[in-house]
Amino acid sequence: MTDIKHKSFFVFSKDLYPTSEAKPLSEWCPEMTPEILQKKIDAIQTNLTIDSKNTTKHKRTLISAPDDRISARNVGLVGVVVIFLVVFVIVSFDFINIFQIFRNKRPGIKVD
Repeated sequence: MTDIKHKSFFVFSKDLYPTSEAKPLSEWCPEMTPEILQKKIDAIQTNLTIDSKNTTKHKRTLISAPDDRISARNVGLVGVVVIFLVVFVIVSFDFINIFQIFRNKRPGIKVD
């Protein structure tokens, strides 16, 4: 593991900012071993990690907001009617073709 060094500076006057040489962490804090430090880093990471699927922001993206305006309801109704008419026209052509095939196969009925 890499040796952790800490650098600090001490202020003696307003005009002068001397800096100290970098020291290993063991000199600044002798009870802080690399193992203890790694455990603390791991604990901080697990405490700060958030599952993005459990946030309220993510939940709001899955739920539509209600819209009680009359214009919004009317636009929705027009959309439903247009989709229904398109499906009805396509299905009605199929029913007409099926009816004509069924009518031509019955004996005794002639279609000109």
